[in-house]
Amino acid sequence: MDDFAFEMALEGFVTRVRRNGLDSAEEQLRQGQPDQADQIINEFHHRVGKVLRNGRGVQSSELEEWYVPLSDVESQRWVYTRSQLNVPEKIRTKTGEVADQIVARLGNPLGKNITTRGLVMGHVQSGKTTNFLSVAAKALDNEYDLVIVLAGVHNSLRRQTQNRAARTLVHKPGLWWLGTQLSDFRPDGNPLEAHLAGDGKRGLLVVKKHSTVLEKLAEWLEKTSDAKLREIAILVIDDEADQAGLDVGRGEELEGVHKQLHRVVNLKTKDGNRRCAYLAYTATPYANCLTSQDPDGLYPKDFIFPLDKPTGYMGSDEFFGEQQIGRPVQIENDQSSDDLLTTGLKNAIKWFVVATAARACVDKPLENFHSSMLIHTSSKVAEHEPHKSKIESYLKELEDEFKQDPSIMSEFYETARQEVPAREGGGDGFIDEATADWKDVAKQVPAVLDRLIKRTPSGEEFIEDDKRVRAHSGVIIDNGSTSSVNRLTYSEIEEGQPSVTVIAIGGNTLSRGLTLEGLICSYFARTARTYDTLTQMGRWFGYRPRYQHLVRVWTTQNLFNWFRELDRVEHDLRDELIWMQDNGLSPLEYGPRIRLSPHMNICRASVIRSIDRDVSYSDSVVDPSWLDITPEVLEANRNAAAKLATNLGTPEPIRDSLLFRNVPVSKVRTFFEEFSYHPEETRIDRSTFLSYVDRELEDGRLSEWSVVFKSIDKRDSRSTHNFGGDVGKVNTSVRSRLANETQALINGLRASDDHRLDVDAPEPSDGSRFRGKDEPPLIVVYALDPEGPPKRGSKRKPLGAPSTPITVVLAMPRSETFVEYVRPAIGNHDGSVPPPAEESNAS
Repeated sequence: MDDFAFEMALEGFVTRVRRNGLDSAEEQLRQGQPDQADQIINEFHHRVGKVLRNGRGVQSSELEEWYVPLSDVESQRWVYTRSQLNVPEKIRTKTGEVADQIVARLGNPLGKNITTRGLVMGHVQSGKTTNFLSVAAKALDNEYDLVIVLAGVHNSLRRQTQNRAARTLVHKPGLWWLGTQLSDFRPDGNPLEAHLAGDGKRGLLVVKKHSTVLEKLAEWLEKTSDAKLREIAILVIDDEADQAGLDVGRGEELEGVHKQLHRVVNLKTKDGNRRCAYLAYTATPYANCLTSQDPDGLYPKDFIFPLDKPTGYMGSDEFFGEQQIGRPVQIENDQSSDDLLTTGLKNAIKWFVVATAARACVDKPLENFHSSMLIHTSSKVAEHEPHKSKIESYLKELEDEFKQDPSIMSEFYETARQEVPAREGGGDGFIDEATADWKDVAKQVPAVLDRLIKRTPSGEEFIEDDKRVRAHSGVIIDNGSTSSVNRLTYSEIEEGQPSVTVIAIGGNTLSRGLTLEGLICSYFARTARTYDTLTQMGRWFGYRPRYQHLVRVWTTQNLFNWFRELDRVEHDLRDELIWMQDNGLSPLEYGPRIRLSPHMNICRASVIRSIDRDVSYSDSVVDPSWLDITPEVLEANRNAAAKLATNLGTPEPIRDSLLFRNVPVSKVRTFFEEFSYHPEETRIDRSTFLSYVDRELEDGRLSEWSVVFKSIDKRDSRSTHNFGGDVGKVNTSVRSRLANETQALINGLRASDDHRLDVDAPEPSDGSRFRGKDEPPLIVVYALDPEGPPKRGSKRKPLGAPSTPITVVLAMPRSETFVEYVRPAIGNHDGSVPPPAEESNAS
């Protein structure tokens, strides 16, 4: 059998597997082609398994193996969609591979029962729409008939998603039914089978998550004839899946949006077979993981798939973490002002004007790119209108100021430009981008101000929900009380329509899903105390090619600290998913843990269908990111460490360090009563930690500890510190601080294996993350070089402590009694919260 004949035989086998199941297809193949059967079956399993194995994240072992990626000849929808992706060919190929991995995890569209519940975890403003449209294209090429996209809860996002989906997917209008092209879903009197009549015809609906709309959709779908329903396969893609939709009812009866969505995704034939796969997308999946695990619910029982951080994406690390260059985040210090236009807000508006002008010099002409500023200070719509009039007056002031003396704005631009250094070719501490000289920027400033002040219209009018709408520049309010006519809208530049330059003032309508095109400046002072809400409000995340050095965010110090903490929470969850994958755990065997915070809630309490447990230090490492270098604290910590160093016995040399085993808990407890972490070090709290130790002692654990006094090779150290007692002199470790920090933020202390210095195995033998339940707790004491010079070429600056800082890494064994995280109550399928286990301490 030559290669072509083999591929044709394999294709036929794949089709039979999809239609009749693997056992029937194998039996038929062995009867018809006995000599080639083993080769074809083995190749089928290789290709199917390869797609499933290549994907990241966690999945059920019971997923059906049915999907083999089609050739381009057979994938007309995907080939068209790929051509519409405005990314390099390498990224298109990667996008297609990831889409294959996700489609392979969906239910077989030709099978009798489609019950998939999956979740894709992306990043805020990172291309989730590109991903789910690629998944939709491939699913429709592979016998799914209808894709329903749930596009948030606001008209503006539904319209934006509808336009994007139609532009990206519709390759031949005659092969598509677009039931929501002009408005949200409205039944037109024709059943689903009438709309999909014709060979190869597919359907696309983009609807809001609104109970009335979804009720109409559910009633219409349920009128589909049973004969047609047995043949049809539906894929529901839930964008921003943690918003609305989830079960928040207090009683046994389903309510609101969740009730109607439940009807849609559990669409059944008369004999009870379900015909709908549900695929959730969100960057903040905390509520989705903690929802009910009812088999008919929305819990991602089949798989959780974390998307990689895309190349060129400005995410949390670039704004708040190690990848930060310069000071893209500015702190608002004028919060006490009674004037709505605080110093920070004025500077932000002025920067938006000059940064838009600068982009017109280094990227595209002003007519060829959208430029946006976000102002989000409150969710209360009554507070938005006063801002609008003030800002419009301030823009006129800036125009008059510029006409009278452009040098004032020149000084502002040159100073602000240095906050995020950039130059062509990059280099240490520089972004690799061209920058604009003021003489060129000044030529563009009048046009930017003119657009904003005159509210220049852009593009043609269009009809949305029976109303005429037209995009325009200027100061625009977009909130729940704004009419659809006046809401934020962008023109289609590709069709020759001019761009918009807009300052958008809003609240909740701008904080979910909606993309603010060309967002270059944000002023954010809205307090929110849940992980998901606060993270989603960060609309400044995204792609900023050629103008990353111009992007700025103004916010408060508290919010800056909270965003940094959320960065750690997200990294922790992604690490958890990788750990689950490495250990072969499915979402129904082990629900991913979510770190608790003393400052914020995970999500709305009403969506949680899991056990809330006390904060715990089980199987955890506390690796401090902050250092308190005030003289009084430094002296107190050295005294506490010196007391710990006495009467420890004979040390055991471990590399260059000193290890003491079997240290009594009383000595360790005294040390932690006297030692102080930085107030911003939210991963440990003295009272909760000591309380946790006392509770564990009651059950016979944590009575003996390992203590390591860290010393490094003298060739790598710049100084020594004498602890005295049984420890004596050690070589100090060197840590520097982030360059933009006024406080001592070091973002991590330990070397990769410091938390296991006292044990022989590189990882716990019982499957724990950090330390097994039979391993002793460990503290590693570090003395740091006070100067702390950064490594050559680093983005950091010297530590600059007045004297030697002492700090500690804490590594705790797994406890069978207490868990550190909230996680789903796996095994509880009735949606209720089960009583705590006898030895647990549920709150």
